[in-house]
Amino acid sequence: MRVRLANATVFFFIFLAVICPVSLFAASAPQKAIFTFGGLNERSGVLFVARDAGIFQKHDLDATVVNVRNAQVGMSACQT
Repeated sequence: MRVRLANATVFFFIFLAVICPVSLFAASAPQKAIFTFGGLNERSGVLFVARDAGIFQKHDLDATVVNVRNAQVGMSACQT
């Protein structure tokens, strides 16, 4: 009886390790993210480099880069 239980347990863990992760992430939509910046400088340039290099898509992000004039406008842009 213990041998059957051990075989069933091993099969169950193999099933979880191999089959389940494939089915969980097969049809997931990209995560939406909004990046706001207040001015063109070396700090905000990183956002454009990441967008143009495809780093956001590589990490499954649907990123939008938005230029805003101040923090209040930036926070309201993130609420949509």
